[in-house]
Amino acid sequence: MKNKILHIARELRKSQTPAEKLLWANLRNRKLEGYKFIRQHPIPFNYSGEQEQFYIADFYCAEKKLVVEVDGELASDGGESNVGESAILILAAGSSSRLGQSKQLLQYQGQSLLQRTASIACAISQHVVVVLGSNFDNHAKEIANRSAHVVNNQDWQKGMGCSLKVGVKEILSRWPTTKAITVLVCDQPRLTEQHLKLLIECAANNAQAIACSSYGSTLGVPALFKKEMFTFLQQTGDNEGAKKLIQQHPEQVVSIPFDGGEIDIDTPEDLNKLDTGY
Repeated sequence: MKNKILHIARELRKSQTPAEKLLWANLRNRKLEGYKFIRQHPIPFNYSGEQEQFYIADFYCAEKKLVVEVDGELASDGGESNVGESAILILAAGSSSRLGQSKQLLQYQGQSLLQRTASIACAISQHVVVVLGSNFDNHAKEIANRSAHVVNNQDWQKGMGCSLKVGVKEILSRWPTTKAITVLVCDQPRLTEQHLKLLIECAANNAQAIACSSYGSTLGVPALFKKEMFTFLQQTGDNEGAKKLIQQHPEQVVSIPFDGGEIDIDTPEDLNKLDTGY
């Protein structure tokens, strides 16, 4: 986890906002009263079990235990995108034909994969939409006690892109002022709240319109799309998905590592790997 945080901090230093650059010019080399400041400094802020949680401060002075944050209105006035009002979209409409059983209902760490993903999303945002389709009634029951809004995509067989468009439409109908949408799938068992928090923070501190996850040799979901990408999301082909947009707009992409993101459940072999702790 610590190596992952340090990687993100280094990436943030490469893409400072105009406000951050201005302040850094006046802080670096002990220019302020002789005090030393560090840019994009990871600070542990609490502990969940044995997992350390971090907050990346814009500027930090250890001598004074002082944190300086300069994002927000100043960055927005300069035309920077922000993710102030963001929603989460979970795509879980498929029939798991290659697996031979519902991946949404597979148990992992005491919950079904669908329950687990919905719980993580609802812990991060109050604006969560889950798109279901195949086996709708059974899947909807799994998350009936979650605060997520469930949508039934009756055309789910057309492909993931169809569900993506249905979900985006629902989000913008419910919350028209949404400025960012994070797209998830339910078959990434290594997903954590911490990863989503880091993804949102990465997006907030970078000008690029897409913040996605890197794992294996690929870029993919979870992926956050800022408002300027909504039109592209709504024009996605039925058989395409969020990954296609990431590939089509490389200049708009920033990424963070996702340990275990390559582990998904598409076949019985994948399920066996999960059962054996792979």
